[in-house]
Amino acid sequence: MRKLLLISTAAVALAGAAGNDSYAETITENFEAGGPAFSFSASIGAAAGIASSPTYNSTKSVHLSIPSGMLAASVSVDVSSHGLTLGDLTSADYWVYLASGKDINAPYIYFPVKTPHSTAYVVMFNPPDMGINLASSTWTDITVNPDTTPFHVANDTTGIPNPNDVTLAELSAMSYSAGTTWGSLPINLAAIEVGQEGDALSSEYYVDDLTIDATVPEPASMALLGVGLLGLGFIRQRRRYA
Repeated sequence: MRKLLLISTAAVALAGAAGNDSYAETITENFEAGGPAFSFSASIGAAAGIASSPTYNSTKSVHLSIPSGMLAASVSVDVSSHGLTLGDLTSADYWVYLASGKDINAPYIYFPVKTPHSTAYVVMFNPPDMGINLASSTWTDITVNPDTTPFHVANDTTGIPNPNDVTLAELSAMSYSAGTTWGSLPINLAAIEVGQEGDALSSEYYVDDLTIDATVPEPASMALLGVGLLGLGFIRQRRRYA
């Protein structure tokens, strides 16, 4: 029993010392065969699908088109297998090609976040609002920096009032409710959407090469912590019934 206590205590201590250990996770979707699964959605009259031209750095891209008066078209990438939370995100970028129309409603990225009560949508501000103006017939890299890129939260009716014009880093540090922070909430999808942002003209875009970088806890450290806690729990049970 004493030996088990020493081993369990040591495991917990080592896990605590290594608790800050983490590794970089990179998710890349070129919209080719393989990789994370992706799906499309579009309002009536709008269109979203795969195209073979133009492409940025592959053989396929996503074609997003919204005629005048339509609402939105988007592609959603499934990242659920990576076990990410909002606080894990360190950067993201994707390439956009303006084929026609204006970039006033350029494609932006958003993350559906599972809250304790519902799903909230953490939405990047429209790129032109951030000073990113797309040149026609040119691929433009749209980059997300969690420390500087402004976001807002939609479809959240619980917890803190909907924050507006906050960064992902700021949002992640906020309390959603007692014992829960926004940064701990899971992300299952990353969606790139083009929607009408006051533009009355038809617009047509291509999107390619989505990359998401994240920092997640080291699995070995988590396993070590689990072993230590399991051992301590066993000892406590033995003592209770001794």
